[in-house]
This record gives sequence, structure tokens and C-alpha cells, in this order.
Amino acid sequence: MRVILKLKAKEPLSIGFESIGTTTLLYKLPVVRDNGDVLDIPIIPGNSIRGAFRDVMVIQFLQDIKKMLESNQNSPNAKKDKIEHNNGKLTVNAGTLMTLFSGGILAKSGEQEINAKKISEKMENYVKPLLPLSIMGCALVKVMVPSKLKFGIGYPIVEETKELIDDLVDVVPKIKLKDILISVQMMRKDDKVKMSQLDQLGIQTNFKELDKIMGVTEKEDNQTKTKESAIQQRFIREAVAPGTTFVTYIEELIPLTEAEWGLVFKTLENFSTLGGSICRGFGKFKIEIKNLKDNDTKRYKQAYDNFIKENLEKIIKALEASPEIGEKSKSKKGKNQNLSTFT
Repeated sequence: MRVILKLKAKEPLSIGFESIGTTTLLYKLPVVRDNGDVLDIPIIPGNSIRGAFRDVMVIQFLQDIKKMLESNQNSPNAKKDKIEHNNGKLTVNAGTLMTLFSGGILAKSGEQEINAKKISEKMENYVKPLLPLSIMGCALVKVMVPSKLKFGIGYPIVEETKELIDDLVDVVPKIKLKDILISVQMMRKDDKVKMSQLDQLGIQTNFKELDKIMGVTEKEDNQTKTKESAIQQRFIREAVAPGTTFVTYIEELIPLTEAEWGLVFKTLENFSTLGGSICRGFGKFKIEIKNLKDNDTKRYKQAYDNFIKENLEKIIKALEASPEIGEKSKSKKGKNQNLSTFT
């Protein structure tokens, strides 16, 4: 299955490539057009989409597990021998949490022997229950689990990219590349004046020490002392203008189960930011799924909910287990010191 996605920027969108002085440049890709022209096109790299999407997917998955766990605990029909775990709190092994978010680390595993049986057991009891790992892939110390999904490059829908996106969009509006490129000037506020007003509260600040930290030096010019600051207060970030629409796709490399597709579609519902300077008002977009029917997504999401319900105990055990092959989660009597609580 291939799912076409349109991402319409609601705020300036800036995938940074490198900084020159105080200016952060956009990530651009040289593209050869049919007429032989070579243009630098601002793109959203598939890896950027993949990384941001993975973060949202992991949070979605953990929230859904916690919700199901709480529902199980609070159910009046729940039996005592059912899942009664840490008073309804969801705990995750620190190594597993890192593997969920970042894909883990390929490293040496000491002298421990890793054979086909151990790998098979780890796949069955650890990777398959933890759907983000099953979908997005991971590294289990010495073993790489491949991703099932490919994330395509996001191209802006403009006249100059028509030849690259003709299989993804039907109509390209008469918007030119030069019309979507902007530069946004930003400032770091100087709080020194504000800090000086704290004297009224009885709070004193050593401004000479602060000048040293900030790299402020004194220069004598015609017997007049002036201060020069090493800190630049203004900086510029290249961006793509709000209202610009990018088109991309996600595509199966290895077939996903209906439950896995269900998690993908639930994640897409909450996938809404990309790029740099998000905390400064950048990166918000609205997503539109183009080639899928609502009934299909409902079926997949129901399959996902059923998967969690039927495999909750197995999922919780996997979350508490170490990502290392051969390692098992510890019992309550032998508490695992590497567990983190998810709230």
C-alpha cells in the first residue's frame, strides 16, 4: 500500500541545512528538470518526516497502552488474576524507551552468544508486541530489524516540481518557486535591563560577572569607554511561506498488518509539526490523506485497538524488558532499576 500525504504549512516551515553567520539556510536539493535546467528546490527530507513521525507514533502507542491499562484496572468486572500492574502505572525500561524513540544502538554485546533461536524469541516477545519497533525498525545491540515503511521526500507543489510529483497530484497550481521562499528575522531579547529592575525586590546582580559570561568587552576610544557585546541579538532563518503545500508518501517495504496500519493512521491524526524553531512559532502544518477511504482507516484503527486489548500483558512485559537479546524483564521481587514511569 502507498499512502499519499499533503502537508499544508500553517506557519513558516524551515528544515535547516547549515548556518552561515547568523543565517540558517533551508535544506535544498539540486533538481534537474526535463529542459536541462538545474534548480535548488527546498524539500522535506524523508528522514526528517520519519524522525518526527516516529516520535509522535511512540507517544501515541504509550498513551494507548496506558489508557487500556487504566481501563482494565478500573473495570468492575476485572478479575484479580487479570493485569494488576504497579497500581495502573505504566513503566518502561530505559533502554527500551530509547529504542522506541531513536531506534536503539548497534554495539558489541560482550561475550554473550546470539543465535537464531534467541533472535526468534526476541522478535516474537519483544519486537512484535511493540508495534513502533515492528513498523519503524530498530537495532537490538548486534541485530538490525528493518523498517517496514518508506518515507518519500516532500516536494513543494509548485510549477518547477510538476515533473517530480505528477504521480502524486492531479493539478499543480500556478505558483512559482520564488513566491514561496521567505526569510524570517528573529531576535534574542536582552534581559539585562529587566534584571536591573530586580533591585526593587531586594535582588542584586553582579553585572561585571555577567559581562564576562556574555563576552562583553570594554574599549577606550578618545577617553570614552564603550561596550561591545560578542552576542548577536538578531538572526535570520530561511523558510517556506505559510500556505505552501508539500506532497509526499509513505509506502510499504514489507507488508504491514491491519493493526500496524491502524497505529500509522492514528499517528497521522496527531502529526502536525516539522522542522526547526518549532518553539518560536515555526513548523505547524495540516495533513491530508489523499488516496484512502474513511471506512478503510476505521477498520485498521479498530484492528489496532483489538491488538492492544488482546496483547496487553505481552506488551507490558516487552516494555519492561531490556532491548538486549537474551535479557528478560525482572520480576517484582527483583526490581529492574532501569524502569521509567510513563504518565
